[in-house]
Amino acid sequence: APNPPSDMVEHTYVIVGGGIAGVSCAQELARIMDNGIVYIVSSSDTLYEVESILEVTNHLNEMKVFEKMCDQFLLENPKIRIRKGTVKGINYKAKILELQGQHSTSHY
Repeated sequence: APNPPSDMVEHTYVIVGGGIAGVSCAQELARIMDNGIVYIVSSSDTLYEVESILEVTNHLNEMKVFEKMCDQFLLENPKIRIRKGTVKGINYKAKILELQGQHSTSHY
């Protein structure tokens, strides 16, 4: 089996997708973790981040969401890394994530 890239050995979580749910999940995991790195796998150069949440009623919230370039997002989130790509397959038992168009398999 191919060796994992050296920058991907010590992380704990991989989030697939750079939308609101994926980014919010990655940020919360990074906030509560003592060690490790959270990876976001996204096919886009931009991510969607929630800036604020306003409770309108007991069952309705309003969120202010904005698009952020990956480079800027990384500066503000030091425990998060971004891996650009489209997921081809996941073997969660073996902790292997395959990305389309890449020769090696990513190990998580």
